[in-house]
Amino acid sequence: GKGVPMVRQRQVMTFLLVGIICAISSCAFNSPNYEKLAEYLHSPEGFAQWQQMEGQLAKVAESAATEYNRTHTMEALRSYETAIREYLDHGFLLYHAFSDSPYDLPKGLRRSLERRTAELMDVADGYLKEHSIPIAVGIAREVILKYNAGVMDHPQHRAEGIMLEYRYRRN
Repeated sequence: GKGVPMVRQRQVMTFLLVGIICAISSCAFNSPNYEKLAEYLHSPEGFAQWQQMEGQLAKVAESAATEYNRTHTMEALRSYETAIREYLDHGFLLYHAFSDSPYDLPKGLRRSLERRTAELMDVADGYLKEHSIPIAVGIAREVILKYNAGVMDHPQHRAEGIMLEYRYRRN
């Protein structure tokens, strides 16, 4: 049925992610900075692997968003959150690796990260609609602290709004 393609996508995504992690783990985990990781991701092979994974994660995130918008169930919302976080983390891997390196960020990466972060805030809004305020506030906190590439004014402001509203309600 319809579940098989999603399972296959997840398996492919997991396989690609494991491959990338294996290829770069010695760079990423042995060095406090991203210098070696940036070198690898700047290489034709490294960037090709990153782009391949990027495409897979984008498809999974889009599919999860479509499913959530169709069903509006908590299960679909959790799947959407997982998919968009994986896609966002993947983009930020490249962003952090390149931001402290001599390499330029790929054109459009910051805008793409802003869109992904806005989608994560859409997920937070979904949790608010389900009255899962602590989860929404946790996502908002992460957007402010973890997912910041300097041009994310709108998602950051949305996150701050959720946090302020939650504090106001709590007091």
